[in-house]
Amino acid sequence: MSFLSIGVIFLFAVAATLSWGAGTALAVVYLPVLILLNMLRELALPGVPDIGAGSAVIYGIMLASVPRIGESMGIRLNLVDLLILALTGSAMITSMITEHLYTAVSTAGSYFLTFVGPYFLARVAFSSAKNRERALWGILFCVPLLVLFAMIEVRFWPHFYMDLLSRFKIYQEATDVAMRRYGLFRAQVSFAHPIDFGNASVILLGMLYALAGSTRVGLKNMYVRCALLGMLFCALTSLSFTSYIALAALGSIFFVMRWFKLARSMLVAGVILGIVGGVMVTGWFMTVDSTSREGAGALEGSVRNRALIIQSSLEKVKSAGPFGFGSNLSQEELGIESVDNTYLLLIMRQGWVYMAMWLAIPLVLAWRGGRALKRCVNDNEMRPVVGALATIFAMMVAMYTVWFGFTYALLWMVALGLTVTLMDICLERTPMRRPMPVRLMNRPRQPQIEGVGHG
Repeated sequence: MSFLSIGVIFLFAVAATLSWGAGTALAVVYLPVLILLNMLRELALPGVPDIGAGSAVIYGIMLASVPRIGESMGIRLNLVDLLILALTGSAMITSMITEHLYTAVSTAGSYFLTFVGPYFLARVAFSSAKNRERALWGILFCVPLLVLFAMIEVRFWPHFYMDLLSRFKIYQEATDVAMRRYGLFRAQVSFAHPIDFGNASVILLGMLYALAGSTRVGLKNMYVRCALLGMLFCALTSLSFTSYIALAALGSIFFVMRWFKLARSMLVAGVILGIVGGVMVTGWFMTVDSTSREGAGALEGSVRNRALIIQSSLEKVKSAGPFGFGSNLSQEELGIESVDNTYLLLIMRQGWVYMAMWLAIPLVLAWRGGRALKRCVNDNEMRPVVGALATIFAMMVAMYTVWFGFTYALLWMVALGLTVTLMDICLERTPMRRPMPVRLMNRPRQPQIEGVGHG
């Protein structure tokens, strides 16, 4: 059944690309598949990475796009685009150093399917207001299903969604462990883990806001408002402290950027302060007693686990070198089951060069975002850019307490592509000039992001 289900998704992606183009295929095929079906059983083929539901769509778009090779993508490469490519190159170097020369090819293929492909497809897709609207309706279609199954899983039946589809032999088996917190089950629906579900819900919340605000649908649409509340509910049902941190960061960053003009001109300073703050928090975690577990509540236990991760990883982090240890890093060496800290994990596996480029992403976003917000012609145009930026920054805060993987990472790459594209639309506009005398006020108005006039 896995062969049939993956094959159907692949053919659907090919048909959508041939009919409407790669950008539209991402909006109407990739996003719904990623949200609802990305945990389908993978298809193992010799010579290529295992093909899952999301990668089947990428393969389909690639195949159907062959006749259009040489055509312009409709976007201009910028610093963020180059950083995404440079991160892939750095990961390939790590693979060659720590394993074999041919491993770099496998790494390149994996990065293309999970990071580079989704990011650049999002860049191409979201440059069109019509594709942004199609993506919005695609997500709106998924929201009621996520909310329905989250309601069932949080109270009555853990991992109900995965159990339901696994009966048809097309979905990966759900874990037998029912994760509980505060007397409730932790919902995960179509995702691998409640943390992943909560993080994905926060990202979708931000994407809904940015997509609706940058199209003619608008933020006043009843379905959009219900969907925003639905994704907030889903994030809460995950009962994940990481997702709650992401929600708090999203709300705080959005509020400050939205209502304080000075903050929008000091985004780079804010990101630098955030990085310094992360280093200081790491120092504090080194002082926490991570050995005692007696009488610890859920929150306190989570804090001590994070402290244990940092304390166990410190020596490996210091000795990681420019390109890290690669996939040779083992749990036995660290003495812990997982590294729930994206930054530590990236340093140990990919090295300090990779981490420097990774932290350059929010710095470049802050620099370009501050310039883009100055060129927004009105409040309606500014809101989606602020919402998209706040989503990316908030998840980078949450990544301090969780690994960077599974479906939420793919959604984050798509959201990053959306954010960069919305900023580019503003940056490519001629800068606003000072107001002219009243007698000359009949000059043509500056163009806006298509469709934002409806707010």
